[in-house]
Amino acid sequence: MRFALILAAPFLLLPVAPAQTAAGEFSLAGTIVNRLNGTPVRNARVQLSTGDQVESDAAGAFHFSHLAAGQYAVAAAKAGFEEDEGVAVDLHASRADLVIRLTPLASVRGRITDAEGEPVDGVTVVALRSQVADGWRSYEPAGSAVTDDRGQYRIPWLTAGRYLVQAAGYNEHTFAGESIATPRSHDTFAPVYFNGSRDRESALLLRLTPGGEARADFSLTLQAGHRIMGHLSNIKPHTQPMLQLLSGDEDLGLNRSSLDFFTGDFTIDNVADGAYRLRVIGAGADDQPLVAEQGIQVDGRDVKGISLALGPGFTVTGTMRIDGSDEQAGEESAHQALQESSMQLSSPEGMTFRSTPAVDGAFQIQRVIPGRYRVGFALAAPLYVSSATSGDIDLLADPELALRSGPPPEMEVVLRADGGLIEGTMAPETMRDGAVCIVLVAESLRQPPQATCMEDGSFGFAGIAPGSYRLHAWKTSAEVEYNARRVLSTLAASGTQVEVRPGASTKVQLQTLSEEPQ
Repeated sequence: MRFALILAAPFLLLPVAPAQTAAGEFSLAGTIVNRLNGTPVRNARVQLSTGDQVESDAAGAFHFSHLAAGQYAVAAAKAGFEEDEGVAVDLHASRADLVIRLTPLASVRGRITDAEGEPVDGVTVVALRSQVADGWRSYEPAGSAVTDDRGQYRIPWLTAGRYLVQAAGYNEHTFAGESIATPRSHDTFAPVYFNGSRDRESALLLRLTPGGEARADFSLTLQAGHRIMGHLSNIKPHTQPMLQLLSGDEDLGLNRSSLDFFTGDFTIDNVADGAYRLRVIGAGADDQPLVAEQGIQVDGRDVKGISLALGPGFTVTGTMRIDGSDEQAGEESAHQALQESSMQLSSPEGMTFRSTPAVDGAFQIQRVIPGRYRVGFALAAPLYVSSATSGDIDLLADPELALRSGPPPEMEVVLRADGGLIEGTMAPETMRDGAVCIVLVAESLRQPPQATCMEDGSFGFAGIAPGSYRLHAWKTSAEVEYNARRVLSTLAASGTQVEVRPGASTKVQLQTLSEEPQ
């Protein structure tokens, strides 16, 4: 298990095989140009699906010779440009007119100073790309840089989009097997976003255009830093532990830390006063996560003697049953439906933990590590979730769980098999510009929204709880946070209304696309 800020690979080759691999009589030539201004791109790597590759010259030109007739994929790549999806070429005669356009990447630069205007060096600045997937907004680390002795930084090779920029901590993270180094002595600061905000909700989003450069300067309030020292046990050669000191769910935990893999002794330097969660994440021999976590309060002095032991996390337990199964389905089919149904916990960082089959109505979600999770279900139609609770938490009304010191109260999930079906079509004129995504929202907000995307103008939803719903349609390029509560409330009062009845099919046609909620 590796945890790092990773830039996207600079090359993508389409898996289109040529009709023949033997040398032939044809040639293929063309030019690589900048998509924005049409200027030639020199020294770009151009590759065929056969594996043959050349570099473009000073005029952006490239040339392949002795090619057999057949189908080829031609892709180009160069640092500083977005991945090229490639061009399919059906070669039955020599060509010299192929043009491949590369889109230049964007960048963020800035300067970091303290309250007196003096430069602050060694600060890690992170660009977080804002994106919406499956109705949830997330912020993915897309690049980082460290300020130099002038306090300046530059984060290159960013795709166009909206970004948060954060001064996240000091440079120098966990050492891989090295002994604990002498700490760098300087004051510290609390992580802060561009415009001075400490939380993402009020942070300023920067919009980057292809090839553009945005500026984000910071003025930091420095304060006295302290050290956290302790011991980590149960380290194995494959563990690859990473230390994180977290002050909230948005914290990246980039404090300077060092760990001696031989003794297990660790130190975290330059920690400001405050309440934290010290988390260590590693990997077991089976590549499953190992974790240790403890709350720590730093109040004007160093913290010593912390003891942590890596372990496999905790087990979430629950029950799952079908309500009224005697009337809705036979005992055998109800048992089979439970075997095919599961519950899952998904973190914004991309980790997913799935439940075991509900044998005799009981299920487990094993080896869950502390964190914030979204609750989801995978059910066989026509089943739907009638209710889902964990203690006094209604998981349908609030599907996000914060798991900190241990497992939540046992979950209880009740299913029903009298769900309805929605069969719909989109008006042809709404499909002219490409695929459309349909979102189904319960007016009562007592069911999680569902979404499906289509290109042929027809869609369907199965296993829908009886009740009143609203349908919305957007182009696939739209970024709609339809799982966010503030957005859901708007969607539940607009759009096309549809009534779902138990076990019945409802037909509907959507005439127009919905406006994107703000």
